[in-house]
Amino acid sequence: MLSVVRIAAIAVAALSTLVAATLATPARADIGAYIVVDAASGAVLAEKNAFQTWYPASITKLMTAYVTFRAMREGRIGPDSPVTITQNAASRPPSKMGFKVGTVLTVDTALKIIIVKSANDIAVALGEAVGGGSEGKFVDMMNAEARRLGMVATHFENPHGLPDDGQVTSARDMAVLARTILAEFPEHRDLFRITALQLGKKTIRTHNHLLERFRGTDGMKTGFICNSGFNVVTTATRGGRTLIAVVLGAYTSAERNEFAAKVLTQAFEQPSLRRGTLASLAPPAVAPPVVSIREYVCGAKRKQSQQQQAAVGENEDTDVIAEAGNRLIVANAGPGAAPAKPKSYLEARFSTMAPVPIKLGGASGPAIALAVPLPPQRPRTGPAATPGPDPATLMALVPPTETGAALPVASTAPPAPIEVVPAATASPPPPLAEPLPGVPQPQAPGVGSIASAAQPGVSVPLSLIPTTAPAAAADPAPMLGPRSRQN
Repeated sequence: MLSVVRIAAIAVAALSTLVAATLATPARADIGAYIVVDAASGAVLAEKNAFQTWYPASITKLMTAYVTFRAMREGRIGPDSPVTITQNAASRPPSKMGFKVGTVLTVDTALKIIIVKSANDIAVALGEAVGGGSEGKFVDMMNAEARRLGMVATHFENPHGLPDDGQVTSARDMAVLARTILAEFPEHRDLFRITALQLGKKTIRTHNHLLERFRGTDGMKTGFICNSGFNVVTTATRGGRTLIAVVLGAYTSAERNEFAAKVLTQAFEQPSLRRGTLASLAPPAVAPPVVSIREYVCGAKRKQSQQQQAAVGENEDTDVIAEAGNRLIVANAGPGAAPAKPKSYLEARFSTMAPVPIKLGGASGPAIALAVPLPPQRPRTGPAATPGPDPATLMALVPPTETGAALPVASTAPPAPIEVVPAATASPPPPLAEPLPGVPQPQAPGVGSIASAAQPGVSVPLSLIPTTAPAAAADPAPMLGPRSRQN
């Protein structure tokens, strides 16, 4: 029979071995999911958990941009169309620009801000502009596009990516969206490679540091919330070959960047890699439940993980990280051993372009969004058409100039007559190739009326349009809000 002392010694030795093994091994799990795809062929070059349901965070804004691109191509909105900051938009939490309610900017400026700054207030305002004044209608358009593209694991609840249990995607779905943007809208590729914006004296830098740390990076978008960890959709071109990488669930931005650079480097160096195509990649029979890593990124387990990593020499703030399976950490052979030489797939920061100047105002043309909501329509009680907004409301929604701009001095010459198209020659614009839910089709104005600039499909009687504009004082210039956090 073993003595009590001997049993105690064995127990102590076993416990010491277990503690040493724990300290030598990072406690965190692998990267949540990733995929690398050839943009031209759609070939899948590497992937893990490609269909795993994940919270997208701000990579949501890629779909916000895509829906806007389609609206611009279909002529429903233009790059200089106005985007107005509503109370709903201004109430979104950071990351945000903090412009006051009523501030007007162009669609083009809004797109630059949501991709570079990832501003949630601008994403909502842009969605309202494209969605006919309704954020909800714009989200319906996002989901309609996701279904059309075959993004089987994706559903949107908002246009910005802030936490919502119903807002989910997968690495495979985001690769489908990225490839579609590159193929359908090559004219917008430069938008995603902007590294900084200049708004007056304020420089707004991108969160996508791959643009200035990994040669050949073309864009696209990063994202972070506690539930998702650090996500990125990125593209890179080398030797005439463009690859797409989607990385979901890194624990730090440095790890996200290193892992994306690693899988892209391996794919560029091994062109024969192939695991089917995006179209042939088969989803699991049962959709996996969404994963949250909040506890490891923002909760108590993060503190515990940091303590264990400190014991093996990991520096959470370093940008130079070595490999350990699918985790990228500063390697350590064990207690008392010197750290292994770090390996990085990134370069020291290099400059690729000067900040792109942007400004507020400058909008022209009709707005799809309404600065104030239309009055609710009365319910249909019979075969007659439902009455539209009252004329006084429509008159208020047809401003003579852009919001915030000084009115021109009235001319002493008689006003030019308004040309009325005879009914016999008037014809409606061609219908959209693919009408989207919640977006009314434009209709031709009737005799003695013109099309409303505020609400598509509504005609305004000419008798209600004033021939001269009333004088009004210019609004003060919109001011920037307080410094915001990254989303």
